[in-house]
Amino acid sequence: MRWLILVLIVIIFSITEIIRSQKRKHESIIEDYEYEIEDLKNDLKEAKSEITQLEYDNLSDQEKEAICFHEKPDLDISFFKSLKKEQVVKLVQGSYCYPENDIFISEYLYKHDHVDTSPVDGGFGFEVHGSRRYNHDDEWQPCTLLADNRGCSTISCSGTIKLQSS
Repeated sequence: MRWLILVLIVIIFSITEIIRSQKRKHESIIEDYEYEIEDLKNDLKEAKSEITQLEYDNLSDQEKEAICFHEKPDLDISFFKSLKKEQVVKLVQGSYCYPENDIFISEYLYKHDHVDTSPVDGGFGFEVHGSRRYNHDDEWQPCTLLADNRGCSTISCSGTIKLQSS
């Protein structure tokens, strides 16, 4: 009987060791796969980056300019309310020329005057008054924009205004 118990203990111990060995082997295989998966993820990120760069390189200058414009932060009424009278900032305007899908981009210096205290009828926001000039040699021309909490546009709503730089 003792021999039988001893044989059973040896068999149980052997089976336990075999299970532990198999478990370590499987964990090692899983770890190898995890490293391979991580390498594949990195390869995919690199390939995506290269594809994006190739796509960008094949864009026209106008398409690149449009991407740059859309990446600029939107301006809202709080921006204009924070400007001091006569403060000058560089703005960029993007306008679409119907029926084309091309955007026309123009940059100009904007010199702030004031923001109207009551909103424009129709829910277009507040009128923002100032002056603009396209070149340093140009005269300052009166400029009126519309701004609300969502953004800023030309007074005719035909173009979107964004900040180029302060």
